[in-house]
Amino acid sequence: GSYRDLTDGNVLSYAWTDALFGISGRRGLQVGGRLEFGDSRVDSDLYYAPEGLVSALGIARFARLAGKSGLDVEAGLGPSHDERVGERIVGRLRAGWTHSWTSRFRTIVVGEYGQTPDYRRTNFGVTLGYRF
Repeated sequence: GSYRDLTDGNVLSYAWTDALFGISGRRGLQVGGRLEFGDSRVDSDLYYAPEGLVSALGIARFARLAGKSGLDVEAGLGPSHDERVGERIVGRLRAGWTHSWTSRFRTIVVGEYGQTPDYRRTNFGVTLGYRF
């Protein structure tokens, strides 16, 4: 979860939990669900501030490590409710790739898309890591 106390007096709080189960005979494949909750002290015209957000997503995840590289892909879909805009079906997609170039140097690339009833986000990140 997360708690954000912002300089404009608003407070944003999020919590989530996942339950994933491996599929017998399908190495690296998991299915399950996620519950998400979010709320804010006040609404904002400048940024997304959830009001009584509750989401329940069905999740499918595939994660596999092969040699020095790993792949992790997760997709979710389900109903979501926000007090400001009501209910709708929302989705989430996340893909990550990790490669260990040496025992100390690693690269991580992540792309993510997600939505709530009143908000959509797209993230892309690259991390270059060095372990001392």
